[in-house]
Amino acid sequence: MNEHLMMIAITECLGTISEVQGIEDRLKAAMKIAKQHWLVTAEDERFKSAVGAVMQSYGHGSPEWTQLETELKALAQLSTMLNAARQGMAIVPDSIELPPEGFKPIGLMKLWRECD
Repeated sequence: MNEHLMMIAITECLGTISEVQGIEDRLKAAMKIAKQHWLVTAEDERFKSAVGAVMQSYGHGSPEWTQLETELKALAQLSTMLNAARQGMAIVPDSIELPPEGFKPIGLMKLWRECD
């Protein structure tokens, strides 16, 4: 992962999304830029750049930051569980940290797949 290149992509996304209202619209705008960024070529780094830009646009501790952070943690946990299952490792259900009750995910991966 090249954090320096990702920071450039995040900065470019921030410049475009600063006037966009609403978290989904900001995500779509950032994803559109990051998905085709010429410096960041790995898809997962492009995704992280887009989401990171939106998180930074709202600021640490904001409800939007917390919502995105919660969804990212759930995605990371799912990825870890799937990788473990592929390796034949047992998954202990008690070790799964569920999002808070009433949490409604934005659908980051869906937005990413739909972004053109």
